[in-house]
Parts: sequence; C-alpha cells; structure tokens
Amino acid sequence: MREKTMDCLRCGTPMRFCASEQLQLGKAGLFSGSWANILSGALDVLIYQCPKCGKLEFFSPDNQIADAETPQRTCPQCGFTHDSDWAKCPKCGHYY
Repeated sequence: MREKTMDCLRCGTPMRFCASEQLQLGKAGLFSGSWANILSGALDVLIYQCPKCGKLEFFSPDNQIADAETPQRTCPQCGFTHDSDWAKCPKCGHYY
C-alpha cells in the first residue's frame, strides 16, 4: 500500500501516515451480529492524522478504489445522480 502526500482539509497542515488497517464491515445485532460481521468481510483503509488539529482521514488503497465504487443511478424525476443502493432519491424523495 502506498502512502500519499496531502494537507489537512481543515487547517492545511501536512498530514502524516498512521497505519494501514482493515475495518470490519457489517453491523452488530442482538441475535445475529457476529455472523453478519463475519460474512460481511473487511475493508482495507489507509489512515492519516493531522498533527496540528488531530483529525483523521480514511482512504481506500489505490488498487481497491475501482472495486469499492457503488454503481450510480439517475433519478427520472429530478435528474440527480446518486448511489444505486438507495431506495429513493436523496434530493427529491422519488421512490424506485
């Protein structure tokens, strides 16, 4: 995984690379949370921290960005483009 050079979006200070981690996907539920998490897999992320303001930024490694993108759809009512996994348009509320 490749480290990037970037400035903090909040204060403009150069950010420093902290770690490369896997974040667990899924959600914890009362009865089936652990199985849902196991079957959901994990997401590789690069973590950067601003040494001045302490904010964290999470990024996908370059080789996973294309795989992680959600297909887009255009609302027939207002023309807004959004992720296709939404049941309704976030702009106008049109249900599909």
